[in-house]
Amino acid sequence: MCAGHPKIWKTCNMSLKCFIAFRQEEGLPSTWPLPANQIQRFILSMDVQGLPPSVIQMYVAALSSMSRLLDFPDPLQDFSTWCMMENLQQQTGLPTPLTMEVLGGLVGSLEEVCSNLYECLLFRAAFVLSFFLALQPEEVAVESCASPHPDLLYMSDCEIQQDSIGLRLCTSETGLERSMYRFARSPGDQLCPVAILHSYLAVRPHGEGPLFMYIDEHPLPREHFLIIFYSALRRLGLPWEQYNMHSFWFGSIVTVVKHRCPGTIIRHLTRWQRRGIRRRQDGQR
Repeated sequence: MCAGHPKIWKTCNMSLKCFIAFRQEEGLPSTWPLPANQIQRFILSMDVQGLPPSVIQMYVAALSSMSRLLDFPDPLQDFSTWCMMENLQQQTGLPTPLTMEVLGGLVGSLEEVCSNLYECLLFRAAFVLSFFLALQPEEVAVESCASPHPDLLYMSDCEIQQDSIGLRLCTSETGLERSMYRFARSPGDQLCPVAILHSYLAVRPHGEGPLFMYIDEHPLPREHFLIIFYSALRRLGLPWEQYNMHSFWFGSIVTVVKHRCPGTIIRHLTRWQRRGIRRRQDGQR
């Protein structure tokens, strides 16, 4: 790609300059082959800045071509990077990603926006697990109680122990393959998923059924999830219209990449890509 037409070389040169400037701003080492974690952070940085997906794809494709031209590994061969690029192709835009700070604020404001203690514990668990497990909306809430919801999480998907929790989450496009994801208790952490899920399950009706459900055993509707979510955002003085249910998993991915978490964690959180992320045609919910 880099050889040949002058415009192609100009694109590669511009992409490399932008990437070098990004590494300098972030204090990242200037190394080749290009580390996968640096490419992923570069993608997220451009997306957060609001660059069009086509521009991001052009920059990364140019870096990929230069790597191959220099006989270095193609950064797009990294699974997590490939997932992020595939998502750019399928998404017309992403919402504002949730941060740990905003999540903490949401949890703290639930007592003021929920109608009772049960609701408070329900949404605290739904919000925290949606973030830390990068859950998709269809795994948490339903569009309609009458419609089928094969991706919804059920109690049978959970393994609950005193000091840890495990959830079986879909990892295949058909929804037939599931993998276990585990969390250990973090003493003193106000956002500990284990402690928060235990608190919710202590009041949830016993027996099988949706993991997130009301006291009358009806599954959590997506509409009500958004009502409580947006009410809490307003309470915090945040622009609620810039967020939606996808803000949770997107924020989770942004957080682990920014904190340079191991690639295995990123691959766990990007499991949704292996299922073929659906285009967001649900009114930006």
